[in-house]
Amino acid sequence: MRPLQLSIFIIGLLFAGTGIASIEVQCEVREERLGAFSIERSVQFATGMELNRATGTFQFDSFEAYALLWFDYGEVAILELGPLETVLGIGTTFDVRSLETMFRIRGSRTFVQVNGRGDRSYEITCKKYGRWVDPRL
Repeated sequence: MRPLQLSIFIIGLLFAGTGIASIEVQCEVREERLGAFSIERSVQFATGMELNRATGTFQFDSFEAYALLWFDYGEVAILELGPLETVLGIGTTFDVRSLETMFRIRGSRTFVQVNGRGDRSYEITCKKYGRWVDPRL
């Protein structure tokens, strides 16, 4: 990825004003249940270490990848990479390189919601047919 593209996609989004950077991209998201359909939406990716810093807790696995789906009224679904979805090389800060590592071979990954009620699973697709869903990548 060229340096210009890298600077475009590292969005200075902050977790609730905490000053912790993350990356946000357009992906297709589908809740894994009967009859669910995919919608294209913005997904914010972070590591557990970044989430722990943002929340002031130690409830997230520091070296695990997470996806955040934001809804109205500031509600967020925090999704952890599924148990069979291990990805090596993410590190402690999620950046464009981490995104490329996570979706290099498989364009979709399964995530499990770790907050809220119930164990909802989501399939997040960032690449289809070898191309990024987000046209900016």
